[in-house]
Amino acid sequence: GQPYDDQWYHHIQHPALPTTESTLSLFETIKELNERPSNDHDDDDDDDDNA
Repeated sequence: GQPYDDQWYHHIQHPALPTTESTLSLFETIKELNERPSNDHDDDDDDDDNA
């Protein structure tokens, strides 16, 4: 093999920049969190903090 083969393979397995797939997955996660009723969750956190 050529010297840069290992580095190229490692870069594909562990990309330094986010891939399109990982970015879309992140957007989907944020979308799901935003669709959830956050007011109740925030109120519970406030009660726990005040307790």
